[in-house]
Amino acid sequence: MKQFWRSMNPVTLSAGVAGGATLAILAVLMLKGADPLALVLTAATALLWAGLLGGALHLLRLRERRQWQQTNQHLADLTSRTKSLFEFLAKQFNGQFSNIKTENDQVRTLLADAIEKLINSFTGLEEQTRRQQELALGLAGKGGGAQNGLSFETFLAEIDEVLKVFTDAIGRNSDMARTMVQSMSETSRQFQTVLGLLGEVKKIADQTNLLAINAAVEAARAGQAGKGFAVVAGEVRSLSIRSNRFSDQIGSSVEGISQALADAQKIVNQMASQDQMVTGSARQRVDALMDKTREFNAGVEASGREISQSSEQVATEVRHAVTSLQFQDMATQVLGTVNSRVENLESLLGGLAVLSLEHRGAGEDLSDECRNRLEDFKTALEEASRLLEKASHNPVSQKSMDEGDIELF
Repeated sequence: MKQFWRSMNPVTLSAGVAGGATLAILAVLMLKGADPLALVLTAATALLWAGLLGGALHLLRLRERRQWQQTNQHLADLTSRTKSLFEFLAKQFNGQFSNIKTENDQVRTLLADAIEKLINSFTGLEEQTRRQQELALGLAGKGGGAQNGLSFETFLAEIDEVLKVFTDAIGRNSDMARTMVQSMSETSRQFQTVLGLLGEVKKIADQTNLLAINAAVEAARAGQAGKGFAVVAGEVRSLSIRSNRFSDQIGSSVEGISQALADAQKIVNQMASQDQMVTGSARQRVDALMDKTREFNAGVEASGREISQSSEQVATEVRHAVTSLQFQDMATQVLGTVNSRVENLESLLGGLAVLSLEHRGAGEDLSDECRNRLEDFKTALEEASRLLEKASHNPVSQKSMDEGDIELF
């Protein structure tokens, strides 16, 4: 019905309205018995007003049509410019989008290669740190060797025990040497006693010799009667001389033995004194050396514990670093999101570039044509808004490397 009234000519519409109104007025006047001249004037006046009204309406329709034509022309120009702009944007940005996706793929490849090498390096570092920790525990006497009795402290105890055995043996030798010195002193004293007895024997032999000489003198005085006694006196004198000579030989031998014993006593005494001094000095030096060795071992153990703690801290930091390398996943997802956004923008610009904003042949009514153009433009903008909303999704919710969840595609 609306289309019917819009399709009618304004003059025809005005004439019809005026004719109907005139017939109505004439019918009323005739019913009231009016003058025919008045009826004619009334009809003429009505027809005049009908013509004026029809002309005015026709002018209004022409003016409205010209306005719609201008509006339609502006819309056509706007849609043409918009389509050209979309085509230009699609042409210009598609190449940039292709470069962006290529560079994103390069970044992802570089990240994957770098992260793999970093993980291998950190893994090797952790293994070396663990080995260093084992060595440090071994130095500190807390490793596997300590469980088998091979700790440095045990080794020091064994050395101390062996050195004690040596020093105790030297001490016993020194005691035995002193005992030997005492025995040799007693033997030397006994030999001196023997030498004294030999001196008495020599005195007796000298006296016997003297008596033999006196007996020989007396026998010589007695003459022939004293010859036998002279022979006996000679034999006694000879025996005395031999006894004296033998006593001298024994005395010389005993004196030599006594001198040798004295020399041996002196040497053994020196050895005993030296052994005693060496034993005391060695014991002191061994004790001092063991004290220094224990201090050194304590320092080594402390250093080993510190190295072990440092190695454990390094291993912990390495594990944290390896855990922190999950940024590769997040970065890959971010780059994937960038590619998705680029693809959405490509789709958006492609859709806008092929969007039809031409006249859809709605008829001669320009207002409907303008409304159709605006409706198409609105539909295109809604499609663009939908694509932009789709491109706004970001799968990575983390903004730092702290603990958190990663949203997967």
